[in-house]
Amino acid sequence: MAFPSAIGCIVIGESPIESGGPCVVVEDDHVCRIIPSYLYWQYKDDDNLQAFVDSYNSLAQEFAEWFCALNLPIYTQDPVSGALLDWVGEGLYGYRRPVLGEGRQEELGPYNTWAFNELDYNGVRIISNATALRVNDDLYRRSLTWHFQKGDGRYYNVRYLKRRIMRWLTGENGLDPGIDQTYKISVSFGYCCQVNITLIIFKSVVLSGAFYNTFAYNESPNAAFNNIELEVTQLGPQFELGDKFKEAVLDGFLELPFQFDYVITVQH
Repeated sequence: MAFPSAIGCIVIGESPIESGGPCVVVEDDHVCRIIPSYLYWQYKDDDNLQAFVDSYNSLAQEFAEWFCALNLPIYTQDPVSGALLDWVGEGLYGYRRPVLGEGRQEELGPYNTWAFNELDYNGVRIISNATALRVNDDLYRRSLTWHFQKGDGRYYNVRYLKRRIMRWLTGENGLDPGIDQTYKISVSFGYCCQVNITLIIFKSVVLSGAFYNTFAYNESPNAAFNNIELEVTQLGPQFELGDKFKEAVLDGFLELPFQFDYVITVQH
């Protein structure tokens, strides 16, 4: 029904959008299209005002689409990144973006770390070129998944640990890549609660060598002192983040049961 007025004709029951389509579009139970702004009829022939309204509608639609795509608990993808990822990680999950050390620190003083007359008796000297680096979004997301992913069960064992390590090393942005093997991660338990974690790129088998009571001196070319013959099988390149993983564990970046002492070796 149309009603005349001083500024033109007002139509009741029809959309002000020129296409005549619906004002609001709903997908997946949420609004994905805004109700656009429009000019009064007497201003529709003003190109400048129309351009302003079109720009306003475009910006408003972009914001609406961004807001519809925003799912704060899902930290593994944009738009949850940067400062917003910090807010989600600390505010929702209680895990602040850590600082990871890079470089090496050497301590002189313990037995067999220095030569005589180079250091005072019972003295200590620390030589360090380590620097502190704020981790990027990728490592932060991987570490959030390390702490809060529950798919490995509730009990700490070798399978639990190896799958967690493999997921951190291969799951870009904290996504679970679907782990079907962990052959390149070796876990063994040593003396006094020591856990040895080795990221391996080859395995070796001893074939022969100068073993005690198996040869006579000067009788065989294979009997050289300390001689050993190995069969080496290459397992592929080292993980790109292998060294980062070692630093992260030793710096306390990735939490592990505190009852154990962890020794991490990255083969190169």
